[in-house]
Amino acid sequence: MTMRVLRLTDGGLEEDYGILCKALFPKDEDGATFGFVWAEVPPGGASNPDAHPEHEAFVIAAGSGTITVDGTATHVSRGDAVFIPAGTEHVIRNTEQTPLSFVAIWWDESVDREPLDG
Repeated sequence: MTMRVLRLTDGGLEEDYGILCKALFPKDEDGATFGFVWAEVPPGGASNPDAHPEHEAFVIAAGSGTITVDGTATHVSRGDAVFIPAGTEHVIRNTEQTPLSFVAIWWDESVDREPLDG
């Protein structure tokens, strides 16, 4: 696999999970066991409830809101990172008047058990 640069400005955001998303690196491409997207939640908006077999992390790039994981809500804002264990239901909600932007990264549960090559 060689380095690739995927730009947010190439193409637009598409609605997925009830929010706007752009796939930056799709899981399973080139054998990858992870994937990530840029996502935006409009003011007052929220993602659809979601749960899946992969672990996921959200890194908040702009804005603020709440994330609810398995029924527990927590305030998040720019610079925060949230780990979401595999199989747990989660929703992110924008409680402000400006877009809430974040990067979502997910990986197979088995990846965290495999040793890193040194």
